[in-house]
Amino acid sequence: WLAKACSTLMLSRHTVLVTGLAYHIDSLAAVGPVQVRALQSSPYKSNPTAFAVMAAASLRLCRAYLASSAAGRQGGLRELSAARMHLRGLLKQCEEAFGDKQLYKELHKLLGDVLQAEDAALAAKRAAAAE
Repeated sequence: WLAKACSTLMLSRHTVLVTGLAYHIDSLAAVGPVQVRALQSSPYKSNPTAFAVMAAASLRLCRAYLASSAAGRQGGLRELSAARMHLRGLLKQCEEAFGDKQLYKELHKLLGDVLQAEDAALAAKRAAAAE
């Protein structure tokens, strides 16, 4: 085990960064839902500050889901589906009060990215099943 640990330490900087990124993505995907759930009791539908906090947490969570899926991790399609449903609900609830704000537009753009990734993942899954 010592030889394996030493060889792990000698990995290139790039590999270490990728491993660190994977850990960071996993951490965000694990903590993100808890943070978003906690913020759901805040007045984010009408309070600009609460909306900004909720939007930032939602962006982090859904970007982590998107990155996890792009990395080919198991459960990626489920995470994309969760991101899609979360973003659609949040956008629908906040459209009237914050539809013209930059954070709202970022959430909407991210929803488009999630839908695109979800479609690609579904197509890949169907292609794999057809083989």
